[in-house]
Amino acid sequence: MKSKCIGSVITLLLLTGFVFSQREFKGQTVYKTWVELENVEIRDGVLLRADESGITVRIYPAGNEPVDRKISAEEIIEIKLRRKGKVGKGVLYGALGGMVVGAAAGASDDSGYLGPEFGALAGGVFGIIPGSLVGLTVGAGKEKIVINKNKNTYLENLKSLKSYSIYKENSM
Repeated sequence: MKSKCIGSVITLLLLTGFVFSQREFKGQTVYKTWVELENVEIRDGVLLRADESGITVRIYPAGNEPVDRKISAEEIIEIKLRRKGKVGKGVLYGALGGMVVGAAAGASDDSGYLGPEFGALAGGVFGIIPGSLVGLTVGAGKEKIVINKNKNTYLENLKSLKSYSIYKENSM
């Protein structure tokens, strides 16, 4: 029983690389980007590049081809960034952690007449849900950079923005 459980957990961990693979920018760290402008918020884009004049974001409109949009620094109110796949990994790791903690707590309870094996199984199953919620909360956090249409504030954060962009070396 224990070997099947351990084997399943190891297989699940090995398969996470395939589940969280990225389509377009293979081998690169991709950050989902939300940009707030005066009357518009650009959602679910990818930060391609950042330079002294502004940023370029690739937007994925529903049912259409991707569009690259250049946004000047004076238009930007706020930028939010989150690593792609961070929420899913947070849920997965939280669920695994909750399962382990729940199984350990259930196995240590001697009051049940079904034995510690059943307690470990029940504790592991019931530990998945709170662990997933904790992982979701941790993984859903976004890096927030407030610009407020100020070119100097933008330039102060430019190095950080370049580190989040896809094209770091050849920024236009």
